[in-house]
Amino acid sequence: MSVIENLRRISSNLFKKISVDMATNRKYNRSNSHTHDIIHKHIEPLKEFHTFDIGKFILTVRTRYQDLKYVGKGSQGCVVEAFDSLTQQTVAIKRIICTPLMAKFAFREIYLMKQLDHMNIIHLIDAFTPANSAEDLVEYYIVMDKMDATMAELSKPLDHSHMSALIYQVLCGLYYLHSKGIIHRDVKPHNIGVMKTCQLSLLDFGLARSIPRQGRRMSMHMVTLHYRAPELLLGLDYDTTVDMWSVGCILAELISDRVLFRGTDEIDQLHKIVSVLGTPDNTLISQLSANTQEFFKLYKDDYQKSSIKDTFPDSAFKAEPDNTDMNDKARDLLEKLLQYDPKKRMTTTEALQHPYFEEYFTPEDLIVSNTNIPDYNINDFHTFEEKKLEIFNQLTH
Repeated sequence: MSVIENLRRISSNLFKKISVDMATNRKYNRSNSHTHDIIHKHIEPLKEFHTFDIGKFILTVRTRYQDLKYVGKGSQGCVVEAFDSLTQQTVAIKRIICTPLMAKFAFREIYLMKQLDHMNIIHLIDAFTPANSAEDLVEYYIVMDKMDATMAELSKPLDHSHMSALIYQVLCGLYYLHSKGIIHRDVKPHNIGVMKTCQLSLLDFGLARSIPRQGRRMSMHMVTLHYRAPELLLGLDYDTTVDMWSVGCILAELISDRVLFRGTDEIDQLHKIVSVLGTPDNTLISQLSANTQEFFKLYKDDYQKSSIKDTFPDSAFKAEPDNTDMNDKARDLLEKLLQYDPKKRMTTTEALQHPYFEEYFTPEDLIVSNTNIPDYNINDFHTFEEKKLEIFNQLTH
């Protein structure tokens, strides 16, 4: 049974049992994270390669990976599922084409994933290339846990028990990342994997990066448009709170089964945000360029700030319109996530302790190592060949 069918099938009583199991599993996973690493320590992975023609693509992978099946195509390459004969598990394999344009993001993804270890972060099992040298590096592969579906594939709308369980785990994963000084920069339903047990993992770290040293600006062209925070659209400096705006957009989508801000381009995206939230306050507007200030002046009279309750009345909670207590809590959470001013936007620490998650919150979820992951600036390597060498050095061959 698919995860979609499973989530629709289970009753509220059964979900309470799953909720208890989820809490128990979280406690177990904190001390036994990624147990299949133990296998890797004692068995040398097979390094021979074989080639699979899966119709749309030809892949050259290690012989331990069998029965490849096409899953989908991404911006950097394709994704397949396979049977790992070493661990006896089904895994997902992402094939990445190493191009001059993608080299920076490709390096960051593998560099960061090798250092992440959290139950709500997808686990990097293996990373390899069939190339014998950096000069020959054309493609490489990363192997991860296979999820049952992405959040985008879930049947929506969901009830509060499901929504709070899923969003809470998203926040746990982000809390871990943000405490390490990492911004995901592409939090969206397609980048959130879900298991039939309701266990959840953040996926796709191609756009993730460590917060850079002071004075170095980060790219504005991050985060899929419909989940992009206003500061990115407005060209302002940003930090980890861009991920929190995305969480607000996702929660709104789970409630009403529609994308909240469905813009067609950056200008239209701003228009969609203003039509729901009104214009920002003058303090934020004063930080913008003259042209952008004029943009908001055009809307000032037409779009006054509306309340979240007007945007999401009880009837908008299609799964549970009569659950007014949880509806109010969800609206309060939404309002604190969807703030124009990132300084007023909820942090992961604040969000995890919000009353909407009281069924799941435990102080243990706020305990992580405070060791930051260094900002490895791939831009310091100027040629494509230098960047390929850095990627190659991160791989097993």
